Amino acid sequence: MATKCIRKSLLALGLQFWLATTALGQAEDDYAPGRLGSGDFDIGAPADLSLYGNYPKPNYGWFGKAEGIYWTISSPDTTTIGRSGFEPAASDGDRLIFQSNTADTGWIESDPQWGNRLEVGYMGDDDKGWLVSGFKTTSQNSRLDLIGDDVPLQVDVEPDGFFDFVIRAQGMVGVAFLPQLGPDGVSILEGFVDLNGDGFDDDLNQNNIFGRDGEDTGTPNQTPPPTTVPPPDGIPDTAAPTDFDDLVFFPVFFERLHATNETRVEGIEAMRVWRRTPFRRWGVMEVFGGPRYLHLRDKFVVMGLGGVLNPNLNIVPDDGLYSWDYTDGSYWDTEVDNNIIGGQIGGRLVFKKHRVSTISEVRAFAGCNFQNFDIFGRLGNGLLPGNQNQPLDLGDTAFHDSDNTTELSLGGELRFALNYQVTQAIQLQAGWTGMYFSGLARAANSIDYRIPDMQVTTRNNDQDVFVQGVTFGVELNR
Repeated sequence: MATKCIRKSLLALGLQFWLATTALGQAEDDYAPGRLGSGDFDIGAPADLSLYGNYPKPNYGWFGKAEGIYWTISSPDTTTIGRSGFEPAASDGDRLIFQSNTADTGWIESDPQWGNRLEVGYMGDDDKGWLVSGFKTTSQNSRLDLIGDDVPLQVDVEPDGFFDFVIRAQGMVGVAFLPQLGPDGVSILEGFVDLNGDGFDDDLNQNNIFGRDGEDTGTPNQTPPPTTVPPPDGIPDTAAPTDFDDLVFFPVFFERLHATNETRVEGIEAMRVWRRTPFRRWGVMEVFGGPRYLHLRDKFVVMGLGGVLNPNLNIVPDDGLYSWDYTDGSYWDTEVDNNIIGGQIGGRLVFKKHRVSTISEVRAFAGCNFQNFDIFGRLGNGLLPGNQNQPLDLGDTAFHDSDNTTELSLGGELRFALNYQVTQAIQLQAGWTGMYFSGLARAANSIDYRIPDMQVTTRNNDQDVFVQGVTFGVELNR
């Protein structure tokens, strides 16, 4: 009897062992190509939450993702609006001042903007596939409005040649331009002034020759000859060669200045994907590589109203405020396109627990940035060359300049996300993305402030850009 019982027990134990090994074999076979995630793309099928041996279940076939992005783009390096370090003594037609730059670009902020990212791909039952991913953001905008009254008035009393004091800053907005030489061989921003309103060029060097209007030889004689007798009366009465030593350098100050900066970024990547055998504790790993393209466009626009360049500024009272006719101003519009083309490699690791998956992705990128620069605009509106209190050789002028160059660009990207599985094919996802790229040009740093022909400069075309923010979306069958 005992032997018979032992035989039955051994038979039962053997049967249990056979069933267990069969079940384990089935668990392993479930990871054979074409079994789990068969690629049927059955959106409504219930989620299969089995985790045999803590394995996540990889899917096969077509997959995709659509997500909204809420990202920031880092600001360009801060620079002055105007030529840095250029502060010559100058006159605005009323007094002698030092040219200066009132504003810089520190107001350009990294405010988050919405965009979207779409991905589509296919994973074959041989654990090889491909992936195409693209994203685009809306423009990240910043704006500056400066009114002359906002600029503090500072007066330093000090001797300066023929003037008793120098006003270093006044209630207007300064933008320094490096002037070129005019046809008369003098600076394009030099001219004669009439500070006392007598209709004659002022004799600034006090040699009794009044610029272009002649020499003061004395007071008219009531009983000529001679026609004049001492002392001089401050009125030119005899023709004389032009005294170019009476020229003054006119500064560029505006009554109001408006500036805007717009930045947007977009890109696309196409990669070959290889899925590695699932790890027992660390989930599914994918490695990938392929080409990538990134486009960052930067636009910087400045408009200056009033001042020596715009004598015809029209200001009309409107409900107690002032409305400005923007067609009466000077402006410059600078645009830079960064077109980065290169290759990248990366990896993706997914660890799943019940319905929740944690996803980590990394990419490394190297490419060539084909940079295009463009600037156009107008300086001066209503200028008449040679008029008193206006530049001698400067009239209204329009300009346009462009250039292109290349720069090495290195970069990388990190992505972290959490997925919640709703059905067999649908997962909700929330995460964070951070991208870094070097060797980019920004519009605000690409301006050569010269007059009358403003130009672009490529000297500051190697800046770092960081794009980062959160993502929300739906992932299908991956």
